[in-house]
Amino acid sequence: MVDCLRQLAERGRRVVLLSNSGKLAEPNIARLVGIGIPRSGFVTMVTSGDVAREALATRHDPWF
Repeated sequence: MVDCLRQLAERGRRVVLLSNSGKLAEPNIARLVGIGIPRSGFVTMVTSGDVAREALATRHDPWF
């Protein structure tokens, strides 16, 4: 994965990581960096926790 991220960056590609984690992106980013994934390898991360929090905060969908 690290090599792939490096190669994408060398080619000028912007990477956004997607995760089904219920946690917000920042703790997940910290965990990835902690296990050796370079922060420079991706622009940001979006998690299902981020999406759920946003949906609850805005309540655009009547379900919420």
